[in-house]
Amino acid sequence: MASPFRVEGVRVEREGRAILDVDSLTLPEGVVAIIGPSGAGKSTMLRLLNRLIVPEKGRVFYRDEDLSQMDPRDLRRRVGMVFQVPIMFEGTVLDNISYGPRLAGVNVDDPEGILRLVSLPEDHLGRDASKLSVGEQQRVAIARALANSPEVLLMDEPTSALDPGSTRRVEQMIKKIGKRVTVILVSHDLKQAEEVATHCVVMECGLVTRQGSAEEAVKGLSWT
Repeated sequence: MASPFRVEGVRVEREGRAILDVDSLTLPEGVVAIIGPSGAGKSTMLRLLNRLIVPEKGRVFYRDEDLSQMDPRDLRRRVGMVFQVPIMFEGTVLDNISYGPRLAGVNVDDPEGILRLVSLPEDHLGRDASKLSVGEQQRVAIARALANSPEVLLMDEPTSALDPGSTRRVEQMIKKIGKRVTVILVSHDLKQAEEVATHCVVMECGLVTRQGSAEEAVKGLSWT
C-alpha cells in the first residue's frame, strides 16, 4: 500500500514570508510524530494534509492521489482530524459520535466499542458532552473522528490542555489506535514523541531538519 502522504516542493506563505518550505517528505504508516518548537510549522503541515490550507506552490499526495484533485469531504472522511482544544457539539456523547456517520446517511457502527477504544465507559453515551471534563471531551473528540472509520487520524497537540493523568491516558490510547489506523501527531513534547511514535519528523523554522525512528530522531534535541 502506498504511504499515506507525500509532500513535494511545498511552500506556504504568510504575508509574503514562507512559514513552510518542504522540498520532499514521505510519511509512513504507524504513529508519526511531527515535532519541533513553537513556530516550527508543525500545525501548518498538519492542516496541509487535510486540505485546510492550500500551498502557494507544490503538491501534496494522499495514497498517490493529488489532494487538489480530491473532493475535500471525501478526503476528510478518510483523513480525520482532532484539534488542540476539544469542541463538543450540542447534545450527548452519542450525539457527538453519531454526527459524522449521520451526515453520511448511516448509523454509527458500535458506539460502545468506540468508547472502549478511547477508554471511556459505555454509560457516558447518554451524558451531556458539554458537562464532561476537558480530558473526557478530548477523548470524545477522538471517538467522534474514529466513528467515521478514517484511514488516517491527524492530531494537533491533543494533550496540550490536559492534566498529567489525562495526558497519560490519551498517550496510551494513541498507541492503541495506532495499531488500527495511521496516526499523525503534532507535538512539541520530545518525551511524548519518543513514547508513542514509531517515526518522527523534526521541524524548525518551517523546514524539515531531521526524520527517522522516534528514538533516533529525538536524540540530542531540546527546546523550551
